[in-house]
Amino acid sequence: MGDDDQDWQTVRRRHRQDNNRFGAKALFNAFHYYGDIMEVVIPAKRDKGGRRFGFARFDRVNDPRQFEYELDNII
Repeated sequence: MGDDDQDWQTVRRRHRQDNNRFGAKALFNAFHYYGDIMEVVIPAKRDKGGRRFGFARFDRVNDPRQFEYELDNII
């Protein structure tokens, strides 16, 4: 260990910032309007764009066709 040690720099760890945090409870509250929610799951896996996705299981939906139309392509 000689004079070369002075060339080293301390580097801080980089953490991925997830500014769009949306938890299971928030997802439950957002979709509670559409019907009775049985279960909400947000897996750790992400899509190609790096976005997370979630699933909600509903019970007793009044009009499934209208329900499908309203929920289609929600991001």
